[in-house]
Amino acid sequence: MARNTESIYFAAHGLIELGDSIGQDLANQVRTLQAAGLQCRTFAEVYDKALYPDLNVESIEGLGQALDSRPAPVVYHWCDGWHDVDTLLKSRRPSLIV
Repeated sequence: MARNTESIYFAAHGLIELGDSIGQDLANQVRTLQAAGLQCRTFAEVYDKALYPDLNVESIEGLGQALDSRPAPVVYHWCDGWHDVDTLLKSRRPSLIV
């Protein structure tokens, strides 16, 4: 299956604190890539949409379907013990940045 080079997906366990370094890092990566013309989708298990309203965060359950319908690289903000996502990514084998 061909990889989509115009899109990139981001996965993080939680985006629930505005001062959290993972959330800040993810948000800045997304904004930078969008400014460069890439389409970005952000997936998280727990999130507060009010903290990053410009990111349009989606539930992590949608990542598998997104990869099935439109394969794209995934920037995975790895979280120890997040076995469901580890398993999903191993089964889909996207280009992966951890």
